[in-house]
Amino acid sequence: LSPLTLRLYEAIGEAIPGNTLPLAFAHSELSVATGWRARLDAAERLARMGAITPGQAFAIYTERMPAASGGVWVRVDAVQRFETAMASGDPVAVGAALPRVFDALQDVELEVPFAEHYAQGLMRLPLAPDPARLALQVGLLSPGYEDAARGFAQIPDDLPFLRAIAQGRSVSVPVSESMARAIAPVFAEAAGRYPLPSALGELVAKGAMAEAVLMALARIADGSASDPRRVAEGLALLRRVGLEDLARRTALQLLILERRG
Repeated sequence: LSPLTLRLYEAIGEAIPGNTLPLAFAHSELSVATGWRARLDAAERLARMGAITPGQAFAIYTERMPAASGGVWVRVDAVQRFETAMASGDPVAVGAALPRVFDALQDVELEVPFAEHYAQGLMRLPLAPDPARLALQVGLLSPGYEDAARGFAQIPDDLPFLRAIAQGRSVSVPVSESMARAIAPVFAEAAGRYPLPSALGELVAKGAMAEAVLMALARIADGSASDPRRVAEGLALLRRVGLEDLARRTALQLLILERRG
């Protein structure tokens, strides 16, 4: 399907639903001429892939009152209640709304866009211990993960492994979960010390950095489903070539979100 064919179908009143088309076509669903439900579906697809800014997606959530119940409308209601709580600046209201909106957005894997959009505001609020712990995890999923790790001083330090990765400190905390146990040695010492498999090592040695990074990302994607060792190798390569921020954010997202596949 070409963009021209898509527009021709629209012109004769036979519009093709955007959720059946490749992601690139979802941009056309963001038009104000499109129904709100279709715009919401498109915004969620695009935000999940990082193809629009989080601000664009969450602005669409708050355009009007939910039209029904269930499905996407649960997320719309949760986002709107959270927005109202954040606008009020009331830590109690925010603490009550935060778990609900985070749980709702987990269904469509929008935790990272949520963190990128709201983490800074959350870090400024004196939240109670339970919502503050969740806010810390939200902060660790955001670009400001280092600030989040240093903040929230009122939270018991029950997330030392995540804090250490976020701050680039030596990781010596015992861990039991298989993914964390595999990742820990990668961050246990300075970048470049973790041994790379021969295939990656050879690429680095001959200066084929772009190919090495692509192979590392493929290992992380494949290994996240079943082989934490491959994830560790991919993260080690990212650190070796100077992509420290990407390595830390990837590790934090894998550990906090526990994606499988």
